[in-house]
Amino acid sequence: DFPGFQRNSVGMGDHGRRRRRARGAKPAPAPIFMTCVIVGLFCLVFYGISSEKEEETTDMAPAVEDEYVRRDGSSPNPLVWFLVRIGKRTIPQKLVFELFADVVPRSAENFRALCTGFKGEGGKKLTYKGSQFHQVVPGCMVKGGDITLGNGMGGYSIYGPTFYNENFQLSHTRKYLLSLTNIGGPDTTSSQFFILTNPAPWLDGKHVVIGKVISGQEIIDAIEAEGSTDGKVSQTVTIVDSGEIKNVTEPVTPLNLIRGYWKNVTGSIRSNSSKSDGNAKVNGNNGRSNGKANGDSESESNINGNTKGKHSHMHKLFNAARGIYAR
Repeated sequence: DFPGFQRNSVGMGDHGRRRRRARGAKPAPAPIFMTCVIVGLFCLVFYGISSEKEEETTDMAPAVEDEYVRRDGSSPNPLVWFLVRIGKRTIPQKLVFELFADVVPRSAENFRALCTGFKGEGGKKLTYKGSQFHQVVPGCMVKGGDITLGNGMGGYSIYGPTFYNENFQLSHTRKYLLSLTNIGGPDTTSSQFFILTNPAPWLDGKHVVIGKVISGQEIIDAIEAEGSTDGKVSQTVTIVDSGEIKNVTEPVTPLNLIRGYWKNVTGSIRSNSSKSDGNAKVNGNNGRSNGKANGDSESESNINGNTKGKHSHMHKLFNAARGIYAR
């Protein structure tokens, strides 16, 4: 009887069903996936930046040392390492030092050369490899480097049995600093060294600070736990191996991993593109010369050369993908 009313009621019913359907509809999976990817990348970047800032703030040295040692990655100071084993059954762990060669170059070179191995008088090799930490005093220092006797009474430098104290510009102001030991009074520096586990200002002017631990601080803490008040070590602590890090890289953070991956991808694409362009030009020129030599028309040889040039774009992508997969 009331067709208009029926039409309106039907329209209202359809509208209600659409609205209920819209309320219960699930979003498409693609936007959810992209949102998760964007949020994940943001978290990685934020974590990388925050970890770099934390490293800068927690590894700050006193002002008297900052004027000598740069920590912005541009310092030419050498990096050396120990592989240290505590006891006989534990897995060796790596301990990394930065040597302050810009302040004490002669003393730093002595330590660096003993890490890599140095031929002394008579061809005898001088090295920290195989030596032990012979004295550990908790709350003070861990001591090692006696490469001749192993008991704290010996040692040898690359300049002879001993050499003079280079300077005392750096102080024993904080934990994990590396210093050379005078084994018999002033100017008797040799191969022996100690690493601070607490500030020791009373040692200033007596021993030369030559570096600091930049990685493996937990190893120093573990070595300290093996000591006693009289310096005796409960378990043998051995330097299984030693050496120098010649290629200094950035800290391993998610941000730096993303940067390194992007550099690898772009670098491989550029290098493979240049090689493919060169090959395409050579092939094109060969096609032209062969066409002339065989009596073919110039147009046919040009077509062959251009065709090879076009195919080189596919080679670019293929070579780039192959390079990335190889990496």
